Amino acid sequence: MHLKEIIFKIFKTSDPEEWKPSFATIFRHIILAYIISISVHYLMVDKYYRVLTGTDFLLFLSFSGIILLTLLLAPLFFILSRFVIFEKIEPILIAVGIFIYALLSLASSFTPYFFAIFALVAIAAVCYCFYGYDSSEKMLIEPQKHKKLYICITVALALLFCAFVAIWTVFRVLTCSTPTYDFGIFAQMFYNMKQSFLPITTLERHVTLSHFKVHMSPIYYLMLPFYCIFPHPATLQALCAVVLASSVIPLWLIASHYGLSPKRRMLICAMFMMYPAFCAGVGYDLHENIFLTPCLLWLFWAVEKRSIIFSLIFAALTLGIKEDAAVYVAVIGIYLLINYLLHDNKKEKVKQIIISGLLIVFSISYFLVVTNYLAKFGDGVMTWRYDNFIYDDSASLITVIKAVIMSPAKMLFECVDVEKLGYIALTMIPLLGLPLLTRKYERYILLIPYLLINLMTDYLYQYDIFFQYSFGSSAFLIYLAVINLSDIKKSRKKSVVQCGALCLSALCFFAIVFPNAMQYPTAYYNNQEKYECIAKTLSEIPEDASVATSAFFTTYLSEREVLYDVYYSTNEMILSCDYVVLADVGYEKEIAMIEGNGYTLQAEYEGAFVVYKAPAD
Repeated sequence: MHLKEIIFKIFKTSDPEEWKPSFATIFRHIILAYIISISVHYLMVDKYYRVLTGTDFLLFLSFSGIILLTLLLAPLFFILSRFVIFEKIEPILIAVGIFIYALLSLASSFTPYFFAIFALVAIAAVCYCFYGYDSSEKMLIEPQKHKKLYICITVALALLFCAFVAIWTVFRVLTCSTPTYDFGIFAQMFYNMKQSFLPITTLERHVTLSHFKVHMSPIYYLMLPFYCIFPHPATLQALCAVVLASSVIPLWLIASHYGLSPKRRMLICAMFMMYPAFCAGVGYDLHENIFLTPCLLWLFWAVEKRSIIFSLIFAALTLGIKEDAAVYVAVIGIYLLINYLLHDNKKEKVKQIIISGLLIVFSISYFLVVTNYLAKFGDGVMTWRYDNFIYDDSASLITVIKAVIMSPAKMLFECVDVEKLGYIALTMIPLLGLPLLTRKYERYILLIPYLLINLMTDYLYQYDIFFQYSFGSSAFLIYLAVINLSDIKKSRKKSVVQCGALCLSALCFFAIVFPNAMQYPTAYYNNQEKYECIAKTLSEIPEDASVATSAFFTTYLSEREVLYDVYYSTNEMILSCDYVVLADVGYEKEIAMIEGNGYTLQAEYEGAFVVYKAPAD
């Protein structure tokens, strides 16, 4: 073989004009450069400080140094990629780099669960090494005609789900099981919205305050007309059930868009309604986050349909839920952008790049404006929930982002904390791990909300399925499950996976969620006289009277302008009220204090409550 032929075989081409690497190739160079950069910087940290349990080691890492080294190495790999041999071994180098970084991290902070998550990352790297990235474009199958039978079954299941949630949450109201945080706050807020159209409470920060100075949630106004017709706290719980049940509509449409049969769509909707992280999220009543699931699923549907108008409408609705909802919209925009860059046929995807750009710009701009407003006029953003990543006393989310970039191992380490394993099991096992099963690696971007909102934080309520923090990530996980399921080519295998996920979701629902929900109607019917007496007695307190009360009576007493929770109130605040309502157990000091100041006993029910009235002036 001549030297010229050997050179031609080593090089891709002799014509530089034909050498036009794809974005996927460039992205691969950046990933390899980044892995090398974080490994080198981690090695530069003294072994004594290389511990992931705290944030001290992050002080020894250089964010600018990691970025600079990545930017220096990536062009080098770009040049080397002209060699065929480098192109072939680059995926292997990425896998080896991940192994080395994993070994360094495990050597300093080994736990069995940390090892397990790195093993999963390593398996993904090996799959990439041997099978490569799946760059194929999915040919969307023409949706089958909607069969009325499966539509009727799905509607019936949605109505059952709605009834289940309504019964659960309404009986929480009737059994005085709804605490001040958060339902008592919202019950009073809606009363004031009905009176003055303003979201005012005296419970949230123990002064007269707009809820929008704590969380920016104008989405609540969509509920106000119904509350005005039926002005009772139980109405809000019933509306919560309706909002959640409506998620079935966009989910059905997304499954239809991906060519799944009507029967499969029905099974997906059934599975989702029993999915623990979704159906259990109402365990602590109404919260603005309930709107995340339907709004995000509608947004996914809109971007799949490449509808600019509907994408903007549902993005705006999502942003109106809460200030941190901007994260969800931005992630969808970034996913669309990366997806656009990684695939061909860009001329046919003009709308996709427009939508992705609008979502990214719109969400970031909104987030900056709202957080600036909250910082100046409200309570600011609750960054303390990420103190396990904030290493420089800045109390800034930018610091959290920098920490993750400097040390993805730290992020993984925090995500598999022992306390979070149950949450991971209840969110991934019922879906049979479908959100993870893909070779279209850009889809992993859609796991960011799950990691950021639920697993990276040390705020325990965010990784508890019975609280409201899973509604956003649940929308992302079910969307990933649908599109990854649609990629399975063999119908029999698809059926096995889908039926397995349905059975596991049903098992978790009936073993964990259903018993928790049914304890409230059971408690009511076993103690109906007691709860009816509480409701009747509390309803006799004048609406214009100011009241200080214990946490579980704030909902019943919410229809008034001035209402305090005694646990968070000073003695002066309590003594300024016309009435004081307390549970008759656990409040002995408060009872002694108000009796000593002339308050007289007006009503009581042994084992339930006491009502005191202020002395006449």
